[in-house]
Amino acid sequence: PQGLALAPSEAELLVADTGNGRVAVFDAVSGTFLRAWRPAGNRDGRFKPPTAVAISPDGRLACVYYAVYGELEIFS
Repeated sequence: PQGLALAPSEAELLVADTGNGRVAVFDAVSGTFLRAWRPAGNRDGRFKPPTAVAISPDGRLACVYYAVYGELEIFS
């Protein structure tokens, strides 16, 4: 993992799980794994390795950055 973001509610922690090519979500208090999603793949069909993650102040948007590609992707 390379990047972390705490949800505005402070209930969930998002992790840019670079090695597994996904964003993982954990309970911020217990550390229990809740869910994960895989951002879009590249042209080769492989998942992009996320290196940073951020959440908007209202919690409605998650931004994922891919250093290898120099790209930012926004999820709602």
